[in-house]
Amino acid sequence: FPLEMGKNQGHAQKTVGLQVGADGKIAWDAVIKHKSDKLQVWTRPEDSREKWSKAEELDRPTLELDVLNTERTQKALEMALNGKMQAGAPKKANKKEAEFVRYTPNPDAPGYTPNCRERVIKLVERQVDPFMPPKFKHKKVPKGPPSPPPPVHHSPAKKLTAQ
Repeated sequence: FPLEMGKNQGHAQKTVGLQVGADGKIAWDAVIKHKSDKLQVWTRPEDSREKWSKAEELDRPTLELDVLNTERTQKALEMALNGKMQAGAPKKANKKEAEFVRYTPNPDAPGYTPNCRERVIKLVERQVDPFMPPKFKHKKVPKGPPSPPPPVHHSPAKKLTAQ
């Protein structure tokens, strides 16, 4: 072994061999139980039979408790359903009541009739159509001229001469 490379130095093997139980099935829990006799592992349903047998001995709920739980569940479901229905319903805006205004037209105005000197006008807020396109559009203002470039500070160019 040059430079002791490839020589077995007594390191523990990291792979676990395939083990078969007494019933002939593969013991998949061998990886967990490997080199640990103190560790108690429950990997199969048969290992926890005691727990299941204790659960089967529990008393069934009485009819009164069953009715009480049913009512509580029904109320909780109704509250959740009402909350979702209200969230999906259209929101009602604060509507103002109709307003009546007395109007006396100018006698010189066109359409003036002496029979109808005073009029009562009913002012009602118009319903807004949600699908109507916006009336005012935001216009992009063109950019102003850029700031002048910074001055370059160097000596002025000298005239070329024959010298």
